[in-house]
Amino acid sequence: MRIRDLLLLVPFLLSDGGVSPKGTNGWIIYLRNNDEILINYFTKILKRVTQNKIQIQIKKDGSYFARVSDKKLGEKLNKLCFSFRTKPCNVHPICPGYKKNGVCRAKTIEGKYHMINLPSEFLDNKGIRTLFLRIYFTCDGGTSVVCSKSKYPFLIRKVFVDVKHPTLRNDMIKVLIAAGFVPKVYSAQIRLTTEEEIKKFYKTIGFV
Repeated sequence: MRIRDLLLLVPFLLSDGGVSPKGTNGWIIYLRNNDEILINYFTKILKRVTQNKIQIQIKKDGSYFARVSDKKLGEKLNKLCFSFRTKPCNVHPICPGYKKNGVCRAKTIEGKYHMINLPSEFLDNKGIRTLFLRIYFTCDGGTSVVCSKSKYPFLIRKVFVDVKHPTLRNDMIKVLIAAGFVPKVYSAQIRLTTEEEIKKFYKTIGFV
């Protein structure tokens, strides 16, 4: 099981996927997305790190749901990032400890968010950093062109990624800066807005 493959799973799991407990000690590693190409990319990496059966379902809304049950893989992934839950503890699905006692069993930030720590490889290794950004922006980001509402309208272009989790957002900013960008930060979004940065993103990072 190569560390590189584990690292490539991280952006999938922090965006549209996750690592959820199964039973007493087991773990389910999963991804739900509408893009078959992303699902195939995810399962291709999964096959390199697990020998267990990978299940793929098509949900009623047309999205794909890929998952595998693997205790050892789940443990290794949790050692990398501590947690893959990016939602607050009181948002569905509510954390078991929080639901029962109002206190989450996991290590949290101000009792609200699970602790998440991005591995240093995303800062230090250019190749891994590029793939991390490409996957994460494809899953939880995109591009947008809208017209301003000012007296003299003009087009507003941006490449963006949605990140609400406080420490994950800070880590994402550091990764983008390490990649040579100057991101603009909002409460729930990180954006690249200048023509130069947008062109640089498409040339050096891109989407899956």
